Amino acid sequence: MSSPPLHALAYVSRASEPLTRAKLNEIVAGAMEFNGQNDLSGALIYDGTSFFQYIEGPESALVAAYERIRASRSHVVLLELLKGVVPVRRFDGWEMFYAESAPSGIEGLNWLPGREPTEAARRDIVANSLRFFWQSFQEKQGAADPA
Repeated sequence: MSSPPLHALAYVSRASEPLTRAKLNEIVAGAMEFNGQNDLSGALIYDGTSFFQYIEGPESALVAAYERIRASRSHVVLLELLKGVVPVRRFDGWEMFYAESAPSGIEGLNWLPGREPTEAARRDIVANSLRFFWQSFQEKQGAADPA
């Protein structure tokens, strides 16, 4: 019996207003709790104006997480970049890997409803952001391993 396919979602959005560190910590803590209870893992970048988030896990849990994300008043103009089946879990064991003020590439993203990036540009944004996540994740893992 095979396990159900793993799904992933990536999106960018603009913060509805500048977030205090306390509010940001509240958002991350809420995501970690929800994700931990629902077998989701992922990563979040906030650069002071925009969010990039990648989440992975069972499809039903991902749908519930996305509904919570879309209902949040912390951001506006949500643009879905990736949604579908993925071959492997990238952030296994991390309910939410978080990076703040990171050189993620999203700070230069200037899009408005009706003027979203092309499909190729969306793939580039996801690829660049995931590359950043993966490098940061590996660095953090290396710092955590005393070996």
